[in-house]
Amino acid sequence: MPDDIITKIEARLDEDYKQCFPQSMGWEKAAAHLLIAYDYMVGGADVRTVDGMKYALMHTLRWGCAESSQPFRGYPDDFDPRLFEKCRSALRRGTEYVGIWGAFNLYHNGVVSIERIDEHRVEFTGARIN
Repeated sequence: MPDDIITKIEARLDEDYKQCFPQSMGWEKAAAHLLIAYDYMVGGADVRTVDGMKYALMHTLRWGCAESSQPFRGYPDDFDPRLFEKCRSALRRGTEYVGIWGAFNLYHNGVVSIERIDEHRVEFTGARIN
Protein backbone atom coordinates (compact mmCIF):
# COMPACT_ATOMS: atom_id res chain seq x y z
CA MET A 1 0.00 0.00 0.00
CA PRO A 2 2.66 2.64 0.86
CA ASP A 3 4.45 2.02 -2.46
CA ASP A 4 1.24 2.82 -4.38
CA ILE A 5 0.90 6.10 -2.50
CA ILE A 6 4.63 6.84 -2.95
CA THR A 7 4.32 6.28 -6.71
CA LYS A 8 1.35 8.66 -6.91
CA ILE A 9 3.11 11.33 -4.84
CA GLU A 10 6.28 11.04 -6.93
CA ALA A 11 4.31 11.34 -10.17
CA ARG A 12 2.42 14.37 -8.86
CA LEU A 13 5.67 16.06 -7.74
CA ASP A 14 7.37 15.33 -11.04
CA GLU A 15 4.44 16.78 -12.96
CA ASP A 16 4.38 19.87 -10.74
CA TYR A 17 8.08 20.50 -11.20
CA LYS A 18 7.92 19.85 -14.96
CA GLN A 19 5.62 22.85 -15.19
CA CYS A 20 8.52 25.05 -14.04
CA PHE A 21 10.26 24.68 -17.39
CA PRO A 22 9.45 27.71 -19.58
CA GLN A 23 7.84 25.69 -22.39
CA SER A 24 6.57 28.62 -24.43
CA MET A 25 9.99 29.27 -25.98
CA GLY A 26 10.88 25.72 -26.98
CA TRP A 27 13.66 23.64 -25.52
CA GLU A 28 16.66 25.20 -27.26
CA LYS A 29 15.96 28.83 -26.39
CA ALA A 30 14.91 27.98 -22.83
CA ALA A 31 17.98 25.75 -22.38
CA ALA A 32 20.26 28.56 -23.51
CA HIS A 33 18.62 30.96 -21.07
CA LEU A 34 18.86 28.32 -18.31
CA LEU A 35 22.62 28.11 -18.91
CA ILE A 36 22.91 31.90 -18.72
CA ALA A 37 20.86 31.91 -15.50
CA TYR A 38 23.02 29.10 -14.09
CA ASP A 39 26.24 31.04 -14.86
CA TYR A 40 24.73 34.11 -13.22
CA MET A 41 23.54 32.25 -10.12
CA VAL A 42 26.78 30.34 -9.45
CA GLY A 43 29.13 33.25 -10.08
CA GLY A 44 31.33 33.51 -6.98
CA ALA A 45 29.44 30.74 -5.17
CA ASP A 46 31.14 28.16 -2.97
CA VAL A 47 31.72 24.62 -4.24
CA ARG A 48 28.70 23.12 -2.42
CA THR A 49 26.38 25.69 -3.97
CA VAL A 50 27.84 25.10 -7.43
CA ASP A 51 27.45 21.34 -6.99
CA GLY A 52 23.81 21.66 -5.91
CA MET A 53 23.07 24.06 -8.74
CA LYS A 54 24.61 21.64 -11.24
CA TYR A 55 22.02 19.03 -10.25
CA ALA A 56 19.27 21.66 -10.29
CA LEU A 57 20.30 22.56 -13.84
CA MET A 58 20.29 18.87 -14.83
CA HIS A 59 16.78 18.33 -13.48
CA THR A 60 15.45 21.56 -14.96
CA LEU A 61 16.79 20.75 -18.43
CA ARG A 62 15.29 17.26 -18.17
CA TRP A 63 11.85 18.72 -17.36
CA GLY A 64 11.80 20.36 -20.74
CA CYS A 65 13.28 17.59 -22.85
CA ALA A 66 9.86 16.71 -24.32
CA GLU A 67 9.60 20.20 -25.80
CA SER A 68 10.18 20.80 -29.49
CA SER A 69 13.82 21.40 -30.25
CA GLN A 70 16.36 22.37 -32.85
CA PRO A 71 20.08 21.59 -32.65
CA PHE A 72 21.70 23.62 -29.88
CA ARG A 73 23.91 26.34 -31.35
CA GLY A 74 24.96 28.25 -28.27
CA TYR A 75 23.76 31.33 -26.47
CA PRO A 76 20.84 33.07 -28.17
CA ASP A 77 21.29 36.23 -30.19
CA ASP A 78 17.97 37.50 -28.90
CA PHE A 79 18.42 37.44 -25.12
CA ASP A 80 15.02 37.67 -23.42
CA PRO A 81 15.12 39.21 -19.89
CA ARG A 82 11.66 37.81 -19.03
CA LEU A 83 12.69 34.32 -20.06
CA PHE A 84 15.92 34.75 -18.06
CA GLU A 85 13.85 35.50 -14.93
CA LYS A 86 11.61 32.48 -15.57
CA CYS A 87 14.73 30.35 -15.90
CA ARG A 88 16.17 31.69 -12.65
CA SER A 89 12.90 30.80 -10.96
CA ALA A 90 12.96 27.32 -12.53
CA LEU A 91 16.52 26.79 -11.28
CA ARG A 92 15.51 27.82 -7.76
CA ARG A 93 12.72 25.22 -7.95
CA GLY A 94 15.32 22.80 -9.29
CA THR A 95 17.37 23.19 -6.11
CA GLU A 96 14.25 22.22 -4.10
CA TYR A 97 13.74 19.22 -6.34
CA VAL A 98 17.32 17.98 -5.76
CA GLY A 99 16.48 17.35 -2.09
CA ILE A 100 13.10 15.79 -2.84
CA TRP A 101 14.55 13.56 -5.55
CA GLY A 102 17.33 12.51 -3.17
CA ALA A 103 14.90 11.58 -0.40
CA PHE A 104 12.85 9.35 -2.69
CA ASN A 105 16.01 7.72 -4.05
CA LEU A 106 17.17 6.98 -0.50
CA TYR A 107 13.78 5.40 0.20
CA HIS A 108 13.89 3.23 -2.94
CA ASN A 109 17.42 2.12 -2.04
CA GLY A 110 16.39 1.13 1.49
CA VAL A 111 18.47 3.78 3.27
CA VAL A 112 15.46 5.52 4.84
CA SER A 113 11.97 4.27 5.54
CA ILE A 114 8.55 5.88 5.83
CA GLU A 115 7.60 7.31 9.19
CA ARG A 116 4.22 8.75 8.14
CA ILE A 117 2.38 8.87 4.85
CA ASP A 118 -0.93 10.08 3.47
CA GLU A 119 -2.15 11.09 0.02
CA HIS A 120 -0.33 14.45 0.13
CA ARG A 121 2.65 14.02 2.42
CA VAL A 122 5.51 11.66 3.14
CA GLU A 123 7.77 11.82 6.17
CA PHE A 124 10.89 9.69 6.01
CA THR A 125 12.93 8.40 8.95
CA GLY A 126 16.58 9.29 9.35
CA ALA A 127 19.17 7.33 7.39
CA ARG A 128 20.02 3.86 8.68
CA ILE A 129 23.72 3.42 9.28
CA ASN A 130 24.97 -0.14 9.51
